[in-house]
Amino acid sequence: MADALRGRAYQDGLSGRQDYAEAARLYRRAAVRGLSLGQYYLGFLYVAGLGVHQDYAEAVRWLRAAGEQSAARPRAAGHLAGDDHVRLDARAGEAERWGA
Repeated sequence: MADALRGRAYQDGLSGRQDYAEAARLYRRAAVRGLSLGQYYLGFLYVAGLGVHQDYAEAVRWLRAAGEQSAARPRAAGHLAGDDHVRLDARAGEAERWGA
């Protein structure tokens, strides 16, 4: 949990400087450990292309992982609902077709 919270501080500039790449690094550490908050925020950075290359396939992967956990389900579901869900899935599918 500490990595996700520190990542958020870098994302928001609360650490003294805003650093999306450092936020992504910390979120990834939390995400690979299965922490839904880290998965959600990492997915968000991939959607927005902040600190990482914009990658809709990775965004869907991390948002879905977060959504599978009950604590993050409402937040992640909001990103994968309606038109956004269709656009992200379409972009993810396109990325897969191109070998991303």
